[in-house]
Amino acid sequence: LSPVQTLSFPLLLQVGNPRLGGRIKEEEGPLFFRDSIVYREWGYIFSRLEKFHLAELYFDKAIKQTQSNDLRTYLGLVKAQLAYARFKRALKTEERCVELG
Repeated sequence: LSPVQTLSFPLLLQVGNPRLGGRIKEEEGPLFFRDSIVYREWGYIFSRLEKFHLAELYFDKAIKQTQSNDLRTYLGLVKAQLAYARFKRALKTEERCVELG
């Protein structure tokens, strides 16, 4: 699987060994440690590859996962939206950047 496919599917956390009677349950918290940073970096990677729809998706995931408002994530999202000609979205995101800055 590609990294995109791997991150797109819900992550299952294994509790115990299923062969020994353990069970598998859906995630209850963050997918992994500092997942918002990973999603933000994927957003930057997709922006450089000019896959702006994916970049916007991963920046949005980063914003949803973070506990605090990260200005770098919002700035990356604005750049991706401007490059993708999503000007109204970019204006709203830019206003959020001004609030954070």
